[in-house]
Amino acid sequence: MSIDLKSRAVYPAWANDIVRYRDLDPNAHVSHLAIGEYFENGRVRLRHQQLARLDDDILKGFVLAKLSIQFNFELHFPGEVSVGTAVSRLGNTSYTLVQGLFQEDRCIANSEVITVYMGKETGRPTPLTDELRAALEEVALIEP
Repeated sequence: MSIDLKSRAVYPAWANDIVRYRDLDPNAHVSHLAIGEYFENGRVRLRHQQLARLDDDILKGFVLAKLSIQFNFELHFPGEVSVGTAVSRLGNTSYTLVQGLFQEDRCIANSEVITVYMGKETGRPTPLTDELRAALEEVALIEP
């Protein structure tokens, strides 16, 4: 069964944002850079909610290895948006997040991000701890 990433029902973690006038490009659409910021806000919120409770310094231990965004529809000012975020894969030293940017029930864009866990002492990719895995599994994709 394939999971529809354009459905709100598959995302367990949410962050809300507003469309700002400064987010517009010269064509009066919300720019791709602003959409990237909405996704970033969703990722940061998820990390603070799920991971900050593990260790104060843990939020400094991650780097983005890959970021891709698929744009589905134009977004306009004014308005409000919601970003759904879920873990889609846990690897040895990394995890993959998928996200959906929604205005009401319409999926404006989707994002996929691979994040690598870096060792504090080595600055090199480090295996995810059992505690970190458990926290990330709490926000895994929801199969409808």
